[in-house]
Amino acid sequence: NPRLLILLLFSRLIGWHPGNYLELLAVEMVSSHQCTNACLAWIALTVVGASADVHAGRFSPWLAFQTPSRIQNSLIRVADRPHCNRLPAIRMGKEVFPDECCGPTSLRKVPTWGLDLPAWADALLAVVSVGGLLPAGIKVDEALQDGTTRIDSIANEIAPDGVRMYAAKPAGVLEGIPVVVLVHQFFGLRPRDVGLCDELAELGYLGIAPDCYGGATTTYVPRAISLVLPAAIGDKWEPHLQAVDSAVDWALSQPGVDPEKVYVAGFCFGGGVAVRYSQWRPEKVKACGVFYGRPVTQASTDLPPVYAVFGAKDGQFPPAAVDAFESELQRCGVRSEFRRYPDQGHAFVSDRKAIRDGDAKDAWEGWLAFCRSASAK
Repeated sequence: NPRLLILLLFSRLIGWHPGNYLELLAVEMVSSHQCTNACLAWIALTVVGASADVHAGRFSPWLAFQTPSRIQNSLIRVADRPHCNRLPAIRMGKEVFPDECCGPTSLRKVPTWGLDLPAWADALLAVVSVGGLLPAGIKVDEALQDGTTRIDSIANEIAPDGVRMYAAKPAGVLEGIPVVVLVHQFFGLRPRDVGLCDELAELGYLGIAPDCYGGATTTYVPRAISLVLPAAIGDKWEPHLQAVDSAVDWALSQPGVDPEKVYVAGFCFGGGVAVRYSQWRPEKVKACGVFYGRPVTQASTDLPPVYAVFGAKDGQFPPAAVDAFESELQRCGVRSEFRRYPDQGHAFVSDRKAIRDGDAKDAWEGWLAFCRSASAK
């Protein structure tokens, strides 16, 4: 209901935080099979609220909208109960059902408010609200989350051409140091990349995470999408490949580094960068890791060995696309190892904590084993 959406946006602008009510609004839309409306509501609501909350460090119900995966499972479970005419309570992405789903303690459905406008007016209000606020929200995020300042607080090294990066060096290792370059997700360089590099350093690697966005970074999904669009839609990967190349050259200039043990991997957007960089600079890369990243449709015969991780429930890269990627590598004679995880979707190797157990641990440890085997051949 666009009128209800506008009312909630206005209430947010004047300082009211109707978090639980807004979560119920999204759940109501999904349970009524209005998935498109739910997505539009999420986008518009985050525009006016999420950036300011995250920038200020507040942990409010708006963070549930900032990371849709946190409420995805709850929404799916609600949608699986079409027979239930009442909604469960939602608290920060966790559903709390009473003993009986449709019992008297359940919350009432979200009402509809406002004038009885014709359908065309409702549609126009929705277009104006979302279409106008989304670009504005991206600009607000750019102002509130100064990427350069944030990158400077993360990066501890800088290449001669100005590319910033975080580098974690192994303690007490003087020679034969292997290098793993990790390319960030579509959000940009963030603390999760620092954690993974620190993990690599503890294992004896020089872990490097370059800034491939030239200073931009965000936690705001619409802005992250805007950052990745030139590569994802326009196939403009060159700036990102140059940033990785700068990081690799910087690594090779460090004392004790083994130039025959340089490995490049990436996650999501970074996975697409990693495989394209390895195809562009095969002489510098011993092995390439693609963690649910965009495959290449035409591989080269000199592409280094490829380690690929995908979830069978990943909507971005369905099993057919993954199979086609593997077939293309086989056609070109490129050594590869594909690990498919039936119960996983996208971005499940999320951070250092995630690699401690489960499928994320298996995928991460498989990558390191693949690197060792690539250098042994």
